[in-house]
Amino acid sequence: MAPVWSPDGTSVAFNSMGHGIHLRKADGTGELELLRAGDASPKSWSPDGHWIAFTNSGSTSKRDIWLLNRSNPEDAFPLLETSFYEGSPTISPDGRWLAYCSDESGEFEIYVQSFPDGRDRRKISPGGGVEPLWSRDGKEIFFRRGDAMMVVPLESRGSELRAGALERLFEGQFAFEPTNSEANYDVSLNGERFVMVTRGGGAPPTELRIVLNWAEELKRLVPKGPRTTE
Repeated sequence: MAPVWSPDGTSVAFNSMGHGIHLRKADGTGELELLRAGDASPKSWSPDGHWIAFTNSGSTSKRDIWLLNRSNPEDAFPLLETSFYEGSPTISPDGRWLAYCSDESGEFEIYVQSFPDGRDRRKISPGGGVEPLWSRDGKEIFFRRGDAMMVVPLESRGSELRAGALERLFEGQFAFEPTNSEANYDVSLNGERFVMVTRGGGAPPTELRIVLNWAEELKRLVPKGPRTTE
């Protein structure tokens, strides 16, 4: 689960059902490589392919964000380790910023901080948000808020990041999990098309029937009579 493309598109990192982070060539060739064992799940690569941001359960926290060195997988360390839930880390296309969600305010919100030092940090989702994704040009961040897909424009000026006006793009009955630790959707290269997962169960019911005194109705339809052995 949690597949993540490498920047060059040749490999996929994924969580092997609770057995850590594995790496495999996208064409299926080569050996399966274990990058990190345990409850680790990859979320994002740095554009140079040097770092993999992943989530990991902490001993005293709900969920933390860690960094793994691709050339030396054992060189992993926590980037965000608090008593709160931190998830969905995604590194910007220029490698200078990290977006993630956290419940430190009492509800899940989207935060962006400078990468990897974390010196400049700000909340960009007033009103709640999860599952952030960068546009391919790094000028926007998409995220989910209930059934709504939201977007916020960003402008980077040196070491400063400015957020523009929040916009609601569309709403729909798509698969959504408030504590999901990875985006349950994807965006095309031009940022104009979205790949979404529809909710299962078929069409929602359109009619509700209420039956009163159903026990009396049952007696009328199934009257008591003598038992037979036939």
